Amino acid sequence: MDNSAFQAGDEVVQVVDPIEPNGEIFLPLPDLVQSDVPLLTPNDIMSESMNTVSMDQATCHSVGDPHYRTFDGKYYSFSGNCSYTLVQSLKLGEDFSVATDNKMGCAALGNMEEACTRSVTVRVNGNELRLGRNYAVTLNGAAITLPYTGNGFYMEKISNSQFQRIFLDNGFTVLWDSLTRVYVSAPESYMARTAGLCGTYTLNQEDDFQDPSGRLRGSVESFVPHWKTDPNCMD
Repeated sequence: MDNSAFQAGDEVVQVVDPIEPNGEIFLPLPDLVQSDVPLLTPNDIMSESMNTVSMDQATCHSVGDPHYRTFDGKYYSFSGNCSYTLVQSLKLGEDFSVATDNKMGCAALGNMEEACTRSVTVRVNGNELRLGRNYAVTLNGAAITLPYTGNGFYMEKISNSQFQRIFLDNGFTVLWDSLTRVYVSAPESYMARTAGLCGTYTLNQEDDFQDPSGRLRGSVESFVPHWKTDPNCMD
């Protein structure tokens, strides 16, 4: 399987990680979901039907240990040991954010000295949707089974794929492979209305490293820690 490209807005981005220099990372499925069926890549998923991410969206990702790409296409890496806000809405009165819980000692990648994402938390309309390992999903702390329709979202496990997918009523789409990879796609209506590790979505990479106060930070090390969901957590 060599589909390593990922549609992000009107461009095709190569999903490249040092673990697999030729492109996409293909990690083994957990034992309980091992299958001989070929797994779909993010590119397959985004093009599998008209009911996916449209061409007028931009995509941010966090993959591997972890390597990030902002909505505006800026690449960087940061191996933190906390939970971080990938994206939050800056629209007045809207309750929406996506966060990743990163921990050191990433057995899934075979490297206990690096960090990787262990779970993803989506907050929408006062509810907390948590996506963990082995396809565990909870809503406000209670386990749910997929497919599931909630207040402002629909979630499913994609057939023949490692990925779970969330369609949000605000136009965002979230993909999670239940191991280390998360992709967040934002609609054009959110241009200049996002903040977090996914950046500002202004079509300008130079302003992506803004902290929660809007101050522009000059390095990855001075930018990422400001987006910890718990400021007391030690990177």
